[in-house]
Formats: sequence, structure tokens, C-alpha cells
Amino acid sequence: MKSRLYRGQVRHRRLRPKHNSFCYPLFMPAIDLDELPQLDQQLRWFSFNRFNWAQFRRSDYFPNKPTLTAKQAAIETLFELTGYRCDGRIEMIGQLRYLGLYFSPINCFYCYDSDGELQYLLAEVSNTPWLEKHYYAVNCRRAFEAPETMNKAFHVSPFMDLDMDYHWRIKPPAKRLHLHIENHDREGKIFDATLAMIQQPLNSRNLFRELIKTPIMTVSVVTKIYWQALKIWLKGVPYIPHNMDHRS
Repeated sequence: MKSRLYRGQVRHRRLRPKHNSFCYPLFMPAIDLDELPQLDQQLRWFSFNRFNWAQFRRSDYFPNKPTLTAKQAAIETLFELTGYRCDGRIEMIGQLRYLGLYFSPINCFYCYDSDGELQYLLAEVSNTPWLEKHYYAVNCRRAFEAPETMNKAFHVSPFMDLDMDYHWRIKPPAKRLHLHIENHDREGKIFDATLAMIQQPLNSRNLFRELIKTPIMTVSVVTKIYWQALKIWLKGVPYIPHNMDHRS
């Protein structure tokens, strides 16, 4: 199987107008979307479209394409954004549904060609409490050499507006996973986020070990989001009301 498990940490750093940073441990599965039925049979604590401690529920991803499989939905979404039709495997590195609860700030769908070369990262970004989704397609061939830049088009944090750009740095997932995203406004870098993780086999034993450490990852993620938002607000960072009219 190509599916595996990553364990590591995520770090966020806000540089202006008030400094705020944090670093949290987490785990994330890397799931080859073609292997979902196989994983459902082989992993005791994981299920595909049925209740379990960890569950991949199809409706949690690409909800605007409910009649397609997750892989088909990723292919069509990427094609709509770029004109490129993925003809290889697609793996998702992101969050699952845990004990029936789900929220994921970002799910990364790594899209390969038929020769096994990574071509695009399709990022499914969600916000809370609005639970909206937006998709960014990052050209990995360019992002290997230099940061891939694109306009921020989706309201996520109530303490940052849309008038800024994303700078993506991507490396192909292997024994180590590294993803770095920066937010730049007219004055330069204002924020960055880094995901740094190490690969381990995805089996029932390793998954159980991670679930025991963090029984409901969904609750952990959401709690930390609101705790950091409270800290930023207490530091006096201006609140920016949510605008439903995101950039197209």
C-alpha cells in the first residue's frame, strides 16, 4: 500500500501588527484515494463511509460534487481550476472524521501524473464557524524551485483581510513531509505556517497509538483555533468582519 501515516508538528507565526506564535503536535494520514476500500478492510480503527473511531466520509470532502468519488471530484476540481486533468494517483493528507466529528482547516490532495511525478497540490481550505470551503491549485513543478504565489481569495481568519498573497513552498511527500505557506501584504510577510512531519506505516497499531494520544483530533484542532483567536484578540489585533463575497 502507498497509504501511510505522518506524525509531526504544525507551527504558526503572526508577525504583525502583534506577534503571536504557536507550535502543536499532530498526526495526519496520507491516504491514496484508490486504496480506501482496502484500508476499510485492513485497519481496525478506520472505516470508509461508516462509523468508526477514524472515518473517511465521502461527503466531508468536495461536497459540491456529491455524485462523484473523492478521486473523481479532486480530478474535476483541479481541471476546473487549471485545465490539467490528473491521470495518476491522488493522495490526501488531511483530517478524518473522529468519533463522528469533523472539521479540517486544510486538506492537501497531492496529484500525480501517470509516471508518478507530482504535478499539483489541490488544497481544500475550510473556515470556522462558517464551514465554507475554497480550493487552491498549486503548481508543484514551479513550487519546487521557488515559492508559488497566488492571491488570497477566501476569508479564513477574522484577524486578516483578503488583500494579500499566499507564497507556497512544497516538497514531494516522502519519508519527511514539509509544507510551508506565507501570507504577504504590501509591507511584506505578515504570517507563515509550516507543517513538518515524519512518515510511519499506516497500520492498526500505529493508528491506535495516535488515537490514544489524541482521541478526537477534531476537538483538539477546533479548540486550538479558538484559543489562538482569543489570544490574538486580547493583544488588540483588529477584528475583520466576515464577508461572504470571497474573491473568485
